[in-house]
Amino acid sequence: MWVDFDDQTGTGYIGAGSGRPPAAPLQFETGSWQIEIARGRADDLHRLEVPTRRFARVHEVSAPALVLGSRQDPREVTGPLPDGTELAARRSGGGAVWLAPGAQVWIDLVVPVGDPLHTADVRAAAAMVGRAWADALAPEQTVVWDGGMTEPELSRVACFAGVGPGEVLLDGRKLVGISQRRNSAVSRFQCVAYLRWDPEVLLAAFSGSGRARSEPRSEVLERLSSVLRHGVATLPGSPPATRPITTSGDVTDLAGSLVAHLG
Repeated sequence: MWVDFDDQTGTGYIGAGSGRPPAAPLQFETGSWQIEIARGRADDLHRLEVPTRRFARVHEVSAPALVLGSRQDPREVTGPLPDGTELAARRSGGGAVWLAPGAQVWIDLVVPVGDPLHTADVRAAAAMVGRAWADALAPEQTVVWDGGMTEPELSRVACFAGVGPGEVLLDGRKLVGISQRRNSAVSRFQCVAYLRWDPEVLLAAFSGSGRARSEPRSEVLERLSSVLRHGVATLPGSPPATRPITTSGDVTDLAGSLVAHLG
């Protein structure tokens, strides 16, 4: 779990965007929450405005992307990316996340300052969001991590290489990654869980990374490879890779379940 405050981090993006706004989103209300479904390129989706109300946005990427955390330097991406892959950045911290059409569930949750759900305690806020994910997915099988950040050096390279407070585990492996971005108006929780997981793109992209410069590069890559290949879980009941998930079905239902568990 990584937290960024607007007065402590830049607002620039690596990508220039597609020059076109994402397709007009579908919006609907459920209880006190507004849910929106948006589709487009990752860099464009990250540029969408965030309302100052209880809000959940389901993102469906239209092209593969390697999304860097707010403190990552794009020069760390020293290896090849697959053809057609966008290099983008988000405004929340932590390491890189690999996104591809139909490969993950990406949901942002927004809680306004002053809302009964809002708290200045970042660990408590992450735990609240993690519990909602666990309850919505498989409460008997999942665990909300309440310890400190594991693998802090590796998680600065790849988000799913470490586990932070509030993130969700399945069978001891990371299932849901959560990062926070806060400003004077809202707290925003960017959440990703994979339907299918392939660490090879991340490993290739950072094959020459020197983030953990106190260790020989070979040791860093060996540890990163082990964690990413063996430490990541996919959503329970995930379909085979040949059958993509659409946001009009199961993922939308999941978003509705999440906000219902939050209250």
